[in-house]
Amino acid sequence: PPPSSSSSTSTHAPIHRKQQQQQHRLLQSRTSPIGQDGTISLSFDATKPIGIELKESDGRLLVLGTEPGKQAAGRVSNGWQLLSIAGVSVKTQREVGAVMRKHRRQNAPPVQMVFDICLPVSRRTSIAPPKGPPPPSAKWASELETLVDM
Repeated sequence: PPPSSSSSTSTHAPIHRKQQQQQHRLLQSRTSPIGQDGTISLSFDATKPIGIELKESDGRLLVLGTEPGKQAAGRVSNGWQLLSIAGVSVKTQREVGAVMRKHRRQNAPPVQMVFDICLPVSRRTSIAPPKGPPPPSAKWASELETLVDM
């Protein structure tokens, strides 16, 4: 039987498909599926600032925020708990710094950070920055840069 006239192929289809594939790859590189245990593992380049502000609370490291334009922006959310970096359990900012320093070298593979994203709502709402006036912006920026560079 002769081919149907409705089966003609658009010249734009391959371009559209290619764009979809590129977007899909980008999405996959920026996100990771949530594990059954409520954790998510994200890759970060340890040689560049990651931009996560952490708070130590009851033996846990909680995310207070992310710095715009840095690796964590749009990928990590307030209230998440940082559990491990590169397979090493972390509970203090000092431990984060030690692990990150070990992985900061040229051409180093990305480090995996595992976060618990299923904290109860009551715990998420109790996370707040310290009371009182905010530190001077220069001090805050240097503290954040120190944390990011860890």
